[in-house]
Amino acid sequence: LMKPGVAFAAIRLLEHGGCMVEVPETQTCCGQPAYNSGDRATA
Repeated sequence: LMKPGVAFAAIRLLEHGGCMVEVPETQTCCGQPAYNSGDRATA
């Protein structure tokens, strides 16, 4: 369902453009993909 490579490519693109991207080490999924697909219990 999710393609982490897309996020990593977006980070590389932003950094190449001079942006500083920070991702907290404790960052987790927001649950939105599960919620949107109807899996409310997992979200």
